[in-house]
Amino acid sequence: VMPKLVFVALVFICLIQGCEKSTVTAENEDLALSRIPCRYHAHEHVSYQCYVARRQNGPKHNYYVSILSLKQVQNSEDASNEKANEALLAIPGGPGQGEQTKDAWIESWADFLVKNAIPYDLIVFDPPGTIGSDSFWRCEKYEHAVLQLAAKNVSFREESEFLAPILDTCMDRYHEQLVANNFSSEGVRGFSSRTYVERLALLMGALEYEAYHLLATSYGTRVAMLLAGDPQVATLTLDSVYPFSRGTLLDTPALLETAERIHRRHYAEFIHDGSTYDEVMSAGLEELELRPQSWQLERWDGLGDVNFILNASRLNDVAFSVLYDESMLEYFYAGLSNLKARPDELRWVLEDFVTTTYDPAFSTLTFVATECSDNRRVSFDELLDEAEKHPKVQEDWQLIYQHDACAHPLFTEVNHLNEESYIDKPTLVFAGELDPVTPTFWVEELLSQLPQVQVLTVANVGHAVLGSERCKVSDLIHFWQSRDEQVEVRCE
Repeated sequence: VMPKLVFVALVFICLIQGCEKSTVTAENEDLALSRIPCRYHAHEHVSYQCYVARRQNGPKHNYYVSILSLKQVQNSEDASNEKANEALLAIPGGPGQGEQTKDAWIESWADFLVKNAIPYDLIVFDPPGTIGSDSFWRCEKYEHAVLQLAAKNVSFREESEFLAPILDTCMDRYHEQLVANNFSSEGVRGFSSRTYVERLALLMGALEYEAYHLLATSYGTRVAMLLAGDPQVATLTLDSVYPFSRGTLLDTPALLETAERIHRRHYAEFIHDGSTYDEVMSAGLEELELRPQSWQLERWDGLGDVNFILNASRLNDVAFSVLYDESMLEYFYAGLSNLKARPDELRWVLEDFVTTTYDPAFSTLTFVATECSDNRRVSFDELLDEAEKHPKVQEDWQLIYQHDACAHPLFTEVNHLNEESYIDKPTLVFAGELDPVTPTFWVEELLSQLPQVQVLTVANVGHAVLGSERCKVSDLIHFWQSRDEQVEVRCE
């Protein structure tokens, strides 16, 4: 979904020591769930069940699963028997974002359950190819090269030309490992969303709840919309939806232009000195073309410092990335307005950027493999036709195409999602008015194809609407209980 090297973020504390004492507590002919000790900082009102999921037959895929429940719901005599055997299944964004069963994420989900008195079990798992699954592999050569480049003043062209062959080599090695270890006969193509859905269907079958309510964000909404065909799925709650038709390079210019429009609006809200976003951004780019800045930045994940050259190309990357975290916007504009002075506000934004961009919990290889398996590669003629409408990004866009990882022969014959049909289930869709990643106009195709859908566009919110806590979760609970997509959902 994201242009260039902008990635999203949150390092896995392994639970593997408990596996030696595990016992099989749920299984079917395809998947066994082995109970292991939970090692979370326990919330007094939440109970935890932790498992390793292991494939019994077919391609191997082992990963961690955590189930959270409110204790008062478990013990209450008033708890609805009808709803007691239903569960929420959280499908995260990404693709490639791991550590979903790590303390930080689990504590956040526990707070969500307690604060909103959620009457369902909540299932959290580590997606394929991420930390927490046995199919994860980190190509150190590529990761080292990315950090090495951060300390150099290189253009986007130079960066692309240097990294592309390294990424191709890493993809070849990863593919060979996956086939040799029986993860998938298709190797890296086994990270397609369709294969992901097959694995989730096995998990749902092994857990044996009567029904599942899918709670999905960003890329996870794609997975949820595919999984909707499973008869065990009762409802879909989709936050920042990623439609099947999107995800090709043709979307990139519109996303960048949307980001610029959002910045103009935010800048006017935060800065009142008569300047405009376009003026200060242009001045910043000109300054960095002449005098790139060298920074030593602290990573907020405690993994050491990063030597970082801020040049014009990277300022564009930072400008897009900062829209993921609206709490950083005021600092970004203050730093941009006074860029020559290298203010603390700019340092904070850059440290946030390097912490998320170089996040070890994020699998670049899984991200690329999934996006290239799911989305068709457009022809160069298509690109040129579209480029005429967007002269501002034409040169970089053609460069991205030239070094596109999806041109790798491994992805030439795959079953893409872009023409996939939607399956009608009661669905709530949340769209942030100021979302540059999955913009509101992407939702239109769902409205035309899904009769049982309600779309809520929330003003002054960006990517991941529900994380803003602007919408009433009690209304979501009513939706899950009634399975009526026309239920009133109130968002501030």
